[in-house]
Amino acid sequence: MDRIIGIDFGSARTGLAVSDPLQIFASALDTLPSAKIIDYLQKYSKTETITCFVVGYPLNLNGAPAQAAADVERFLKSLRKA
Repeated sequence: MDRIIGIDFGSARTGLAVSDPLQIFASALDTLPSAKIIDYLQKYSKTETITCFVVGYPLNLNGAPAQAAADVERFLKSLRKA
């Protein structure tokens, strides 16, 4: 069955969560250096069917993108390309 991957991208480390096959629950998958996240996801997708990625997007309290949003945008471009 298909799974959903949750991604909490950070400049140094990235946290991953994965849904169960029925997409009801999510649990921690791994935390790794952000530079290795694309390779990790490519390897993981060879053993599991991934329906979609849910990526956390950092916002300030006023709803404007936080400073870290630029890093997330660069990561999203890399993820789309991969």
